[in-house]
Amino acid sequence: MTAMERLQGGFAQRLRAGTTAAHQHAESGTFVRGLLEGTVSRAAYGRFVHGLHTVYEALEAGLRAHGHDPRIGPLVFPEVERVAALEADLAFFGVEVSAEPLAEARAYARHLEGLSARAPHRLVAHAYTRTLGDLSGGQTLRRGLERAFGLTGTAGVAFYVFERIADVDTFKHRYRATLDALPLSEQEQTEVVDEAVRAFELNAAITRALG
Repeated sequence: MTAMERLQGGFAQRLRAGTTAAHQHAESGTFVRGLLEGTVSRAAYGRFVHGLHTVYEALEAGLRAHGHDPRIGPLVFPEVERVAALEADLAFFGVEVSAEPLAEARAYARHLEGLSARAPHRLVAHAYTRTLGDLSGGQTLRRGLERAFGLTGTAGVAFYVFERIADVDTFKHRYRATLDALPLSEQEQTEVVDEAVRAFELNAAITRALG
Protein backbone atom coordinates (compact mmCIF):
# COMPACT_ATOMS: atom_id res chain seq x y z
CA MET A 1 0.00 0.00 0.00
CA THR A 2 1.39 3.41 -0.91
CA ALA A 3 1.66 6.36 1.46
CA MET A 4 -1.06 8.15 -0.53
CA GLU A 5 -3.48 5.23 -0.09
CA ARG A 6 -2.82 5.19 3.66
CA LEU A 7 -3.68 8.87 3.80
CA GLN A 8 -6.87 8.17 1.88
CA GLY A 9 -8.00 5.48 4.30
CA GLY A 10 -6.42 2.31 2.98
CA PHE A 11 -7.58 -0.46 0.71
CA ALA A 12 -11.22 -0.42 1.86
CA GLN A 13 -11.47 3.23 0.90
CA ARG A 14 -9.77 2.50 -2.42
CA LEU A 15 -12.39 -0.15 -3.10
CA ARG A 16 -15.21 2.22 -2.26
CA ALA A 17 -13.83 5.01 -4.43
CA GLY A 18 -13.14 2.68 -7.32
CA THR A 19 -16.66 1.26 -7.38
CA THR A 20 -18.78 4.36 -6.79
CA ALA A 21 -20.00 4.68 -10.38
CA ALA A 22 -20.63 0.94 -10.74
CA HIS A 23 -22.53 0.91 -7.44
CA GLN A 24 -24.78 3.78 -8.50
CA HIS A 25 -25.47 2.13 -11.85
CA ALA A 26 -26.36 -1.17 -10.19
CA GLU A 27 -28.99 0.58 -8.05
CA SER A 28 -30.70 2.33 -10.96
CA GLY A 29 -32.80 -0.52 -12.35
CA THR A 30 -36.56 -0.97 -12.19
CA PHE A 31 -36.41 -4.05 -9.97
CA VAL A 32 -34.21 -2.35 -7.38
CA ARG A 33 -36.56 0.64 -7.31
CA GLY A 34 -39.43 -1.79 -6.74
CA LEU A 35 -37.57 -3.26 -3.78
CA LEU A 36 -36.93 0.16 -2.29
CA GLU A 37 -40.49 1.36 -2.87
CA GLY A 38 -42.15 -1.84 -1.69
CA THR A 39 -43.82 -2.57 -5.04
CA VAL A 40 -41.99 -5.73 -6.12
CA SER A 41 -44.09 -8.86 -6.70
CA ARG A 42 -43.71 -12.00 -4.62
CA ALA A 43 -42.90 -14.05 -7.72
CA ALA A 44 -40.14 -11.68 -8.83
CA TYR A 45 -38.67 -11.48 -5.37
CA GLY A 46 -38.71 -15.27 -5.03
CA ARG A 47 -36.70 -15.55 -8.25
CA PHE A 48 -34.30 -12.93 -6.93
CA VAL A 49 -33.76 -14.85 -3.70
CA HIS A 50 -33.14 -18.02 -5.69
CA GLY A 51 -30.57 -16.19 -7.79
CA LEU A 52 -28.82 -14.94 -4.67
CA HIS A 53 -28.77 -18.48 -3.30
CA THR A 54 -27.02 -19.69 -6.44
CA VAL A 55 -24.43 -16.91 -6.13
CA TYR A 56 -23.84 -17.28 -2.40
CA GLU A 57 -23.33 -21.02 -2.62
CA ALA A 58 -20.48 -20.41 -5.07
CA LEU A 59 -19.05 -17.44 -3.17
CA GLU A 60 -19.04 -19.03 0.26
CA ALA A 61 -17.63 -22.30 -1.09
CA GLY A 62 -14.83 -20.39 -2.79
CA LEU A 63 -13.97 -18.36 0.30
CA ARG A 64 -13.92 -21.45 2.52
CA ALA A 65 -11.79 -23.38 0.00
CA HIS A 66 -9.12 -20.70 0.29
CA GLY A 67 -9.41 -20.08 4.01
CA HIS A 68 -5.74 -20.99 4.38
CA ASP A 69 -4.70 -18.17 2.03
CA PRO A 70 -3.74 -15.10 4.10
CA ARG A 71 -5.14 -12.86 1.35
CA ILE A 72 -8.61 -14.44 1.75
CA GLY A 73 -8.92 -16.32 5.02
CA PRO A 74 -9.34 -13.22 7.23
CA LEU A 75 -12.56 -12.42 5.33
CA VAL A 76 -14.19 -15.77 6.11
CA PHE A 77 -16.64 -14.56 8.74
CA PRO A 78 -19.25 -17.20 9.66
CA GLU A 79 -21.40 -14.34 10.98
CA VAL A 80 -22.17 -13.14 7.45
CA GLU A 81 -22.70 -16.46 5.66
CA ARG A 82 -26.09 -16.27 3.96
CA VAL A 83 -26.90 -19.62 2.34
CA ALA A 84 -28.99 -20.94 5.25
CA ALA A 85 -30.86 -17.63 5.57
CA LEU A 86 -31.60 -17.62 1.84
CA GLU A 87 -32.95 -21.16 2.08
CA ALA A 88 -35.29 -20.03 4.85
CA ASP A 89 -36.52 -17.21 2.61
CA LEU A 90 -36.95 -19.57 -0.33
CA ALA A 91 -39.14 -21.79 1.81
CA PHE A 92 -41.20 -18.78 2.90
CA PHE A 93 -41.83 -17.70 -0.69
CA GLY A 94 -42.50 -21.26 -1.86
CA VAL A 95 -39.49 -21.59 -4.15
CA GLU A 96 -37.67 -24.90 -4.37
CA VAL A 97 -33.89 -24.77 -3.94
CA SER A 98 -33.66 -27.20 -6.86
CA ALA A 99 -35.54 -24.85 -9.22
CA GLU A 100 -33.79 -23.67 -12.36
CA PRO A 101 -31.90 -20.46 -11.50
CA LEU A 102 -31.80 -17.34 -13.59
CA ALA A 103 -29.25 -17.54 -16.39
CA GLU A 104 -27.58 -14.43 -14.99
CA ALA A 105 -27.23 -16.05 -11.57
CA ARG A 106 -25.72 -19.17 -13.15
CA ALA A 107 -23.27 -16.99 -15.05
CA TYR A 108 -22.28 -15.20 -11.85
CA ALA A 109 -21.75 -18.49 -10.02
CA ARG A 110 -19.62 -19.85 -12.88
CA HIS A 111 -17.54 -16.68 -12.77
CA LEU A 112 -16.92 -17.16 -9.05
CA GLU A 113 -15.98 -20.80 -9.58
CA GLY A 114 -13.50 -19.72 -12.24
CA LEU A 115 -11.93 -17.19 -9.89
CA SER A 116 -11.63 -19.81 -7.18
CA ALA A 117 -9.70 -22.01 -9.59
CA ARG A 118 -7.50 -19.39 -11.27
CA ALA A 119 -7.35 -16.12 -9.30
CA PRO A 120 -8.76 -16.67 -5.80
CA HIS A 121 -7.62 -13.30 -4.46
CA ARG A 122 -10.26 -11.72 -6.71
CA LEU A 123 -12.95 -13.36 -4.55
CA VAL A 124 -12.18 -10.59 -2.06
CA ALA A 125 -13.99 -8.19 -4.38
CA HIS A 126 -17.20 -10.21 -4.29
CA ALA A 127 -17.01 -10.72 -0.53
CA TYR A 128 -16.63 -6.96 -0.14
CA THR A 129 -19.49 -5.93 -2.42
CA ARG A 130 -21.95 -8.46 -1.07
CA THR A 131 -21.13 -8.31 2.65
CA LEU A 132 -21.02 -4.53 3.10
CA GLY A 133 -23.95 -4.15 0.73
CA ASP A 134 -26.09 -6.59 2.71
CA LEU A 135 -25.18 -4.88 5.97
CA SER A 136 -25.83 -1.38 4.65
CA GLY A 137 -28.27 -0.86 1.78
CA GLY A 138 -29.71 -4.30 2.36
CA GLN A 139 -31.37 -3.03 5.51
CA THR A 140 -33.24 -0.43 3.45
CA LEU A 141 -34.37 -3.18 1.07
CA ARG A 142 -35.66 -5.14 4.05
CA ARG A 143 -37.95 -2.28 5.02
CA GLY A 144 -39.28 -2.11 1.46
CA LEU A 145 -40.04 -5.83 1.51
CA GLU A 146 -41.83 -5.54 4.83
CA ARG A 147 -44.05 -2.85 3.31
CA ALA A 148 -44.62 -4.78 0.09
CA PHE A 149 -45.61 -8.06 1.72
CA GLY A 150 -46.84 -6.98 5.15
CA LEU A 151 -44.05 -8.89 6.88
CA THR A 152 -43.23 -8.82 10.57
CA GLY A 153 -40.34 -10.37 12.41
CA THR A 154 -37.77 -12.24 10.34
CA ALA A 155 -40.11 -14.37 8.20
CA GLY A 156 -39.31 -13.73 4.54
CA VAL A 157 -36.41 -11.37 5.31
CA ALA A 158 -33.95 -13.76 6.97
CA PHE A 159 -31.36 -12.81 4.36
CA TYR A 160 -31.14 -9.34 5.88
CA VAL A 161 -31.02 -10.49 9.51
CA PHE A 162 -27.56 -10.99 11.00
CA GLU A 163 -28.35 -12.56 14.33
CA ARG A 164 -24.70 -13.26 15.14
CA ILE A 165 -23.67 -9.62 14.79
CA ALA A 166 -24.40 -7.62 17.93
CA ASP A 167 -23.55 -4.22 16.45
CA VAL A 168 -23.58 -3.79 12.68
CA ASP A 169 -21.59 -0.55 12.62
CA THR A 170 -18.85 -2.06 14.78
CA PHE A 171 -18.70 -5.12 12.55
CA LYS A 172 -18.48 -3.02 9.38
CA HIS A 173 -15.58 -1.10 10.91
CA ARG A 174 -13.89 -4.42 11.72
CA TYR A 175 -14.53 -5.69 8.20
CA ARG A 176 -12.97 -2.60 6.59
CA ALA A 177 -9.98 -2.85 8.93
CA THR A 178 -9.58 -6.48 7.87
CA LEU A 179 -9.63 -5.43 4.22
CA ASP A 180 -6.94 -2.84 4.92
CA ALA A 181 -4.75 -5.47 6.56
CA LEU A 182 -4.92 -8.08 3.78
CA PRO A 183 -1.41 -8.86 2.45
CA LEU A 184 -2.24 -8.01 -1.16
CA SER A 185 0.41 -6.68 -3.49
CA GLU A 186 -0.12 -3.40 -5.32
CA GLN A 187 -1.04 -5.33 -8.48
CA GLU A 188 -3.42 -7.59 -6.59
CA GLN A 189 -5.14 -4.59 -5.02
CA THR A 190 -5.66 -3.10 -8.47
CA GLU A 191 -7.08 -6.41 -9.71
CA VAL A 192 -9.47 -6.65 -6.75
CA VAL A 193 -10.75 -3.12 -7.37
CA ASP A 194 -11.32 -3.98 -11.04
CA GLU A 195 -13.06 -7.18 -9.99
CA ALA A 196 -15.30 -5.29 -7.58
CA VAL A 197 -16.58 -3.24 -10.52
CA ARG A 198 -17.29 -6.53 -12.26
CA ALA A 199 -19.11 -7.76 -9.14
CA PHE A 200 -21.52 -4.84 -9.30
CA GLU A 201 -22.10 -5.52 -12.99
CA LEU A 202 -22.88 -9.19 -12.31
CA ASN A 203 -25.27 -8.29 -9.51
CA ALA A 204 -26.94 -5.70 -11.72
CA ALA A 205 -27.42 -8.29 -14.47
CA ILE A 206 -29.53 -10.37 -12.07
CA THR A 207 -31.77 -7.49 -11.01
CA ARG A 208 -32.17 -6.18 -14.55
CA ALA A 209 -33.29 -9.62 -15.69
CA LEU A 210 -36.19 -9.28 -13.26
CA GLY A 211 -37.47 -5.90 -14.38
